[in-house]
Amino acid sequence: MASQLTRYIEASDRTSKYLSQCVGTDGQLTPSECQKDVAFYYKLPTLLLVSGQYTLANRVLDYIHSNFDNSGDIRSNPDQKSTNMAVNEFYKYMDGWLYMAAVRLGRFEVAWPIKQQLEKYYPKLNTNELKSDNGISDIFMASFYGVTWMFNQSDLLTSTSDSNRAVELMQVIFDQQPNLNEEFFLRFSHKENKIITEFPSEMTPFYVLKRSEPNQLYFMLGFPIYFLAKMHEAGYTKHNVLDLAKSLLDFCLSCHDSIYTFHFAHKVALGASLVAKITKEEKYKTLALRVADNLVSLQADSGLFLPDADAMDRYDQSAEIGVWLREIASNLDSVV
Repeated sequence: MASQLTRYIEASDRTSKYLSQCVGTDGQLTPSECQKDVAFYYKLPTLLLVSGQYTLANRVLDYIHSNFDNSGDIRSNPDQKSTNMAVNEFYKYMDGWLYMAAVRLGRFEVAWPIKQQLEKYYPKLNTNELKSDNGISDIFMASFYGVTWMFNQSDLLTSTSDSNRAVELMQVIFDQQPNLNEEFFLRFSHKENKIITEFPSEMTPFYVLKRSEPNQLYFMLGFPIYFLAKMHEAGYTKHNVLDLAKSLLDFCLSCHDSIYTFHFAHKVALGASLVAKITKEEKYKTLALRVADNLVSLQADSGLFLPDADAMDRYDQSAEIGVWLREIASNLDSVV
């Protein structure tokens, strides 16, 4: 296994090296295929930071802050969050990535305005932009808000924390599942106080994960697993978060075999690696390794992942996969 973990770090290094060469003196990405859209940028400061490129991470963050930061609300332009449909749907996802990167870099003048905007979304853990006022949350964004809150919460382990609120919503979503043998419904209506089982057909991937169908959005359960394991590590005891994480992982293990070959399982590998670190259970270690091995196989010679994807997805996903491969390697390093 040691050689596998080394390959993960080497793959992450290749990505970081290539992307660092793409950063201009002002922090802008210089390849002509990179549009002036924050979806190309928001994960890059974190990758550069964890790769030891502190100066470049700050340079890119400076560029983002100067060009995409509207008093803490991250937008590509005044009229649009991004041309990327998914990050428009998960409205505060990019903001959370940048908030956590800014905190880790000690850039509090960037972090605090973003935090103030994020806090408007914490009470109901809203998936969509607040102005839509649709009262919808989902298990993925609930966990994402939970992790962002772990970066600033002094009462993290209490019943009043926003991370606790995220745990409780995730438990409700799990408990209300009508048929885990077939599917996992991902979204929750605060207005009706129940999971959402009816939705527009074109939005199906964002509302339900089907066990027997290929290429589902597995990250929608992967990041909740990671968050729950992080809460367990932090000493949270109000709910049995480790058991819930394992239940979600066991559902993932029962899914179509494409979970091992579809790049959107990257967060499943992340969550599985952390649960394996905690429990030493072989099945979770194996899941993490199989998914991570596949991710490495998707890397082009340049260092970018997903060579057949469009430019935005290549830059976005390459930065993220580079981050997760390092953390997966770290988590599994202590697993015999």
